[in-house]
Amino acid sequence: MIIFLTILIFILVLGVLIFAHELGHFIFAKRAGIKVEEFGMGFPPRIFGKTYKGTLYSLNLFPIGGFVKIYGEDGEGRDQKESFASRNAWTRFKIIFAGVLFNIILSILLLAIYFWLGGPTIITPPTKYTTADKTVSEILVWQAESNTPASESGFERGDIILEVAGTKVENFKELEDVLSSKIDQDIEIKVSRDKEEKSLNARVAEKNGKGFLGIRGIDNYLSATYPWWKVPYIAVVESFKLLYAIIAILYIYLKDLIVESKAPADISGPVGIFIITKEIVKLGAKEVIRFAAVLSLNLVILNFLPIPGLDGGRAFFILLEKIRGKKIEPRLEAIIHGVGFAFLIALFLLITYSDVIKFIIKK
Repeated sequence: MIIFLTILIFILVLGVLIFAHELGHFIFAKRAGIKVEEFGMGFPPRIFGKTYKGTLYSLNLFPIGGFVKIYGEDGEGRDQKESFASRNAWTRFKIIFAGVLFNIILSILLLAIYFWLGGPTIITPPTKYTTADKTVSEILVWQAESNTPASESGFERGDIILEVAGTKVENFKELEDVLSSKIDQDIEIKVSRDKEEKSLNARVAEKNGKGFLGIRGIDNYLSATYPWWKVPYIAVVESFKLLYAIIAILYIYLKDLIVESKAPADISGPVGIFIITKEIVKLGAKEVIRFAAVLSLNLVILNFLPIPGLDGGRAFFILLEKIRGKKIEPRLEAIIHGVGFAFLIALFLLITYSDVIKFIIKK
């Protein structure tokens, strides 16, 4: 039953995220008077299609994905008003940027629902919006890094740390203080797992002069309640703070990859996201909504990287056009985007293979 529910929610979440993204392109193109040839949900072969006001709306067999086919996006029809290629740089940039803009808007809406249902803030302590006596926090484990005391001790995603060496801890600052006083010592750690208390044993390592276990997670704020009229404001603030946090993490990944030639071990593709979705589903509908909001913001950052084949790559060519004072030769741009897309497909397959090894075979 949990597998069926996970598949359903996985398809629904990705479908909503992709629909919002493509809807942004669609609306901005239509408003600019540019012809949209097709708005498709899923990938071909086509199951159903209906043409309305010059646009084919299609439902396709493979449910993960979607697309908007805009006339002129590959450079054709430069002398026709309804072609994307005939429009000025600002109009084209707005249409390209509209996809990530709608993903940001979707994230804000999802977080607003999440906070309205009583969900805790993710980045900001809720004491900024609520009274202190209503605030309870906990340490929620997201990952135990490989070859660390945490991984050797058996930490799992979703564990809530209750006590460390007999001391109750509610946030990472308190955890760090306790660990730094226990370097090179064996300690007992009490966690809550699936609402059952468990004891784990670990030997505290040392890193940069501080105690180290190798846990990645968040300070999870609980029991927060918000006035309904503040919910939209909180959702906007948290969305942009989350965007900043994702960018910061991406910077660390890229620095490790370029400077140290160290590929991040916790990057996941569709298989990894499916496995994570399965764990999130167990936590209830509220956490699924939060997960979808975070995924939407991840899509914003990844899709607007200046890589050919992505929206960010197309935006980069428009910026280059403004700097040069003339358009890039359409055939050359199409070739570069084609190569970029092929690279992304290869990367997608590599990450998927890594996910299968990590989550299925080794499991």
